[in-house]
Amino acid sequence: VTFFGHGFEVGGTFTAHFGQATVDLVRISSSMAVAVTPQAVRAGNVSVFHSRNAADYIRSGSFEFAEQTDFAQSCRISPINGPSKGGTRVSISVLDGWASRIENC
Repeated sequence: VTFFGHGFEVGGTFTAHFGQATVDLVRISSSMAVAVTPQAVRAGNVSVFHSRNAADYIRSGSFEFAEQTDFAQSCRISPINGPSKGGTRVSISVLDGWASRIENC
């Protein structure tokens, strides 16, 4: 999950909260950070917010955990390879109508 905003400064300790679960939030730049969603207790919506140095930054929003499907059969990744120096733009298309995009992986 990508968080956009401001204040993701070097030296901060960032966490993302999905309902009651907390995971590390990785700073990408001063305006972007990413987190890997935790394992869901059950399918459904959870509130999402992030913290910096234990101070909560709450914004209205939620994340929906869906029933797990076989990833290999539910998405398309293009391209499937790239140079070892990185910088390849990768698109991930979820075949059930949801879509996500990851750039510069």
